[in-house]
Amino acid sequence: MIKTTLYIITFLNLLFGDFLKPEDNMNFNFTRILFEWQQVKDAIAYDLQIQDLSNNQEDINIIDSSLAGIITIFDWDNSYKVKIRPIFQDNNFGDWIDSIMINIDSLPDNYYDFTPEINLID
Repeated sequence: MIKTTLYIITFLNLLFGDFLKPEDNMNFNFTRILFEWQQVKDAIAYDLQIQDLSNNQEDINIIDSSLAGIITIFDWDNSYKVKIRPIFQDNNFGDWIDSIMINIDSLPDNYYDFTPEINLID
């Protein structure tokens, strides 16, 4: 019975992909975040829509053909809503399959911007 239930859950996850990483309502103390999502059958790419909830900025859409990506557009001390939907062969968008909220903490007081000095020798 348990084995059958696990098969059904796995099959439904393949049909209706969702975010694997990050989890909903996570807080981060960095601005480069790995997003990972499950594959949707027959999808050729995915549309990630990022909405900045702290400012009234236009939503950002990122098209990606992989199943993971590091997104680097986040700002300190902001909250975001991220949605994902598949794109199919005929360039039609599928329905939104998942959405999560993430929070970026304030820049730490002890933050040190390390920019290495490079001295070229002639």
